[in-house]
Amino acid sequence: MSLTLLEYIGESNPQFYREIKGKLTRRNVLVTVLISLLFQALLILKNSSDRSGIWSVEWVSLYRSLNWVLPIFAIAIGVYLLSSDLCREQLRGTLNFVRLSPQPSESILLGKLLGVPILLYLGIALILPLHFLAAASLIAGLPAGRAFFALFGVYPVWVGLSGIYYIVAMLFALLGSEGNLKDIKLLPAASSLLALITASMATAVLLRPDWMFYPAFESTGWNWFFLPERFAYPWLLGTLFALNLWSWQIANRSFRHPNPTLISKAQSYWIVGGTHFWLLGFALPDVLVNNAGGRIESFFSLLALIAIVPMTLLVMAAALSPSRKTLIDWARYRHVREPEKRELWRDLFLEEKSPALGAIAVHILLMAAIWLPWCVFFLHSPAVENASSPNQQPLTPLHLALTFFITAIVFSIYATLIQSIIFQSRNPMQNASKLLLAISLGLTPLPLITLFGLGIEGSAVLWLFSPLPFIGAFFTPTPLLLAISLAQLALLYFLLRRFQSQLQEAGESEFKRILQQG
Repeated sequence: MSLTLLEYIGESNPQFYREIKGKLTRRNVLVTVLISLLFQALLILKNSSDRSGIWSVEWVSLYRSLNWVLPIFAIAIGVYLLSSDLCREQLRGTLNFVRLSPQPSESILLGKLLGVPILLYLGIALILPLHFLAAASLIAGLPAGRAFFALFGVYPVWVGLSGIYYIVAMLFALLGSEGNLKDIKLLPAASSLLALITASMATAVLLRPDWMFYPAFESTGWNWFFLPERFAYPWLLGTLFALNLWSWQIANRSFRHPNPTLISKAQSYWIVGGTHFWLLGFALPDVLVNNAGGRIESFFSLLALIAIVPMTLLVMAAALSPSRKTLIDWARYRHVREPEKRELWRDLFLEEKSPALGAIAVHILLMAAIWLPWCVFFLHSPAVENASSPNQQPLTPLHLALTFFITAIVFSIYATLIQSIIFQSRNPMQNASKLLLAISLGLTPLPLITLFGLGIEGSAVLWLFSPLPFIGAFFTPTPLLLAISLAQLALLYFLLRRFQSQLQEAGESEFKRILQQG
């Protein structure tokens, strides 16, 4: 006897079957169809005109409206549905039962991802013919590549972008489910609002249609490792795929093992290396092209170094920092956990229960190795060779080497502080709170500089102790920079010794408590 479609779905993915069985009722489907048709009618009326008594549809305007509205609504509504479903499961106490089911965690999360917003998918599917019709009416005067993108190319981008938001929404719902049950009720609305704001900006960048309809937009300005612009679309899909893959691995890990760190140290190396190689693809052509003209206009390079590089390290330090109990157990049982003692360096660099400081050191080395080509070309550009810092000091190799050295020390100091703060918390911080802590540390100098009305040159020393030390280093004389770097090295040594002492004292206190209870 052949299986019906629902029986086949139930056997292949029981979680997906459970979701669609409760949502695909006759009433829900009818309401979804009516809302979708009403939405299409309103869009057509808004993007139509009656000229000389002849009613016609403005297909360009309709296509733009659909390109703007559909992905934003899909992301905001889908994020709310997924987040509220997981929060509801936690409030009912059924989330742990789902975790204990014999289904693989990947199957459960995939069932949630596909099944919870099933009515949203149905409503969007009913709108796609109108979008395709609007696109088909525009391709007559477009080149083949642009015509293909107008007809089919936007759909994979929609799916990839929505997938990132959906997976991250599930991740934060899983992290929030470990916290206060009263606060978790606010998570769906907050997540949906944040998704609505950020998705509007992301859609404006990724799906900007002007280049399809106006001759002035003959070039997108995309340049990644000097690849031709025809590779821009495959590059975009590859980037979205990588982001979905990393987000999926993190969410799956958090669902399967709620207590460990967000990511493993091995995963963090791939994420850091891949992220900065991706950034280098933009920064290297930028500085080489500007090198030929003797100018430095590396806006994207500056943005990557000033914003993304320090934030990557701070976020990774928070995401890799184990809880207090985990660290105490690691310190106490590290030598007896296995028949053969493992080397300390292997534990620090690969063991998930060890402090994050060893992994942060590897991250710094990875970033230094990846950005080395950019630095070499940047330093040999005519504008830099003939330049001096604002304090009239030449940009010597020693000054630039001290800048890199002090940057590595400051990153290590902040990573040590994050690990120490998390360790001192008696009630283990949730991973989402750790990320907020890292971001707040990264923004520390900004309110102080604004409060006292200091410029960059007047606050150079303050910048040297912020997560952006290379900004202050550019305005600091070389002798003073050397002295501050030595002082920061001493501070890092003090913090490491203090953290080591805290770890030993906590282990001894816990051991005494166990003996007293025994």
